[in-house]
Amino acid sequence: MTMEPFRILIVLSTTRWSRHLGEVAVREATDAMKTERRVLIDALYIVEQDDINRIVHRAGDKGFLSDAAQDTLVSTLLSEHDRVAQRRRQRLADAVKNIDATITWEQVKGDYEAEVRRAVQSGPHDVIVLVQSKRSFLERLFQPADCAEDDRVARWAKDESGTRVLIEEGV
Repeated sequence: MTMEPFRILIVLSTTRWSRHLGEVAVREATDAMKTERRVLIDALYIVEQDDINRIVHRAGDKGFLSDAAQDTLVSTLLSEHDRVAQRRRQRLADAVKNIDATITWEQVKGDYEAEVRRAVQSGPHDVIVLVQSKRSFLERLFQPADCAEDDRVARWAKDESGTRVLIEEGV
């Protein structure tokens, strides 16, 4: 009888990235391999399209950018985010290349919270790794935890999946 693979879901986005994701993946995979389970790492990269549009259109609304300039800027930002995503993908792949784990990469454009919900509901994972967007001390002090998207998503993922959720500080 074959054991189910140990599955790790790593979620990162245009605003949520940590240099430590590779280390976390290797640590969790290595621990799982001690139980002789095969390891699958599902990496989800979310290009936060709505945030990009909101920022560009806010600048346009203040009279700085024409509609054509806004469209060009959105296109440029998306292509830059794609370039950065590929670099982050390679860093994660490099980190896990020396262990016997399979890694998949899915890149989507959308809302962070909605895409995390979709990924968590798509299948059972033994560990979910989320990256908390980098916020200053003052932002954390004055923004109630129940209002922060990262905190809301992490709480939901823990409750919905019933699995261990690790939260990495963004850098």
